[in-house]
Amino acid sequence: MKKLILTIFLILISTITFADTLKVYIADYVFLPKIAYIRPGDTIIWYNYSRMNMPHNVYNNHGIFRSKVMKKGSKFSHKFNVKGTYEYLCTLHPKMIGKVVVK
Repeated sequence: MKKLILTIFLILISTITFADTLKVYIADYVFLPKIAYIRPGDTIIWYNYSRMNMPHNVYNNHGIFRSKVMKKGSKFSHKFNVKGTYEYLCTLHPKMIGKVVVK
């Protein structure tokens, strides 16, 4: 039980990492981490590592950032300069949602 709690804690902590550049992995039908916490001026790079060779994109409904459709192995980046919360999704798979929180 203690190992399970520690594992869950470490997973949660890994989603709260602050860095100049943060990687978000697209793994089949999910963005990992689902919520990315960064500082103003930091960059997020989304990598399509779909094991099922699925195309994906990264789309913010407010037009702040939008990628083209990315094949497996492709990447897309965006630099966030303004504090706020930015939700996004994959328009090809609308149940795939993520969020960037700039603090």
